[in-house]
Amino acid sequence: MVRSMNRYSIILVLLLSATSSHADTCLSAAVTAGMPGWDRVAKLCQDATNTAPAQCVTDLLQSGMPDWDRLVRVCTHAWNNGPGECVHDVLSLGMPDWDRVANFCTGVTNSGRQDCLRDVLHAGMQGWDNVAQYCTSFTQANPHHDGPMHDPHGPGQTPHHGPGPHEPPKEPTSNSCLSAAASAGMPGWDRIAILCQDATNTAPAQCVSDMLQSGMPDWDRLVRVCTHARNDGPGQCVRASLSAGLPEWERVEQLCTGAWSVYPGSCIQDMLNSGMPDWDRLVRVCQSAYNSGPGACVHDVLSLGMPDWDRVANFCTGVSNSERQDCLRDVLGAGMQGWDNVTQYCSQHR
Repeated sequence: MVRSMNRYSIILVLLLSATSSHADTCLSAAVTAGMPGWDRVAKLCQDATNTAPAQCVTDLLQSGMPDWDRLVRVCTHAWNNGPGECVHDVLSLGMPDWDRVANFCTGVTNSGRQDCLRDVLHAGMQGWDNVAQYCTSFTQANPHHDGPMHDPHGPGQTPHHGPGPHEPPKEPTSNSCLSAAASAGMPGWDRIAILCQDATNTAPAQCVSDMLQSGMPDWDRLVRVCTHARNDGPGQCVRASLSAGLPEWERVEQLCTGAWSVYPGSCIQDMLNSGMPDWDRLVRVCQSAYNSGPGACVHDVLSLGMPDWDRVANFCTGVSNSERQDCLRDVLGAGMQGWDNVTQYCSQHR
């Protein structure tokens, strides 16, 4: 008797919790759907802010999902019709085993996960465990999948924030990067998965094609250069750096990984035109270039008589406009003495 009282006390607490969060419509909808057992109904609706969990139950029943407890596991915390649509879609794609279907669709809020599934199956990925694991990790709830994105228009980073406490988790939309990478001939799904893990378009796969056309050997290096590509910047950079004569693929990789444009590569040619020796120094100055700033800086400070290539390189690395060399010209004209003093003073400008 005590055990029974304790059990129903727990159910009552859950029901009160549900109704206190404006989920009374979820409770009645779940009962209308035919869900047996108030303990299940209470668990399903405990965090509901609308009828989505109960509607999810109806959708899964229509899809043929057996086992009420499995239905509750998939539908609890549903924000919208995401789980129901996911189950319908993955069944149409042939996913076997209800447990796998349930695990795959729990927490889904949009079509990102099943779009990924469609893409990787079309691209030829084998094995349901591999496919499900890849697409589940690709579309985790509350992703920061872009990570800090470098601003193509200037230095610094733009953070990508997750959803707020009252927003449904957002999932990235899958794309054709996977099939494009496979079409480019990239071997090994482990490499393709790494290449496309943060893709928002086909840019990483197109980057691979560009690198192959440029003659870059080593698939692993290709993946390192092209992962996180958002446009054709890495490809343009590689072509320009090779055209400038940059030796060794390791330097090319260091220069062009994450490039947004041709400028790191074209900067190499600018440095060579100014007579800067030492390839490693050239790469150090140019790898962060997003415009012609470093090249113009080197040309200007040499014309102002700055000695020592290391000082020139340190002074011009990261420069994006003429402020630093304008400062140099001004303080020299004003009579400031000592290159250490001059460069330290003017280096505060970007």
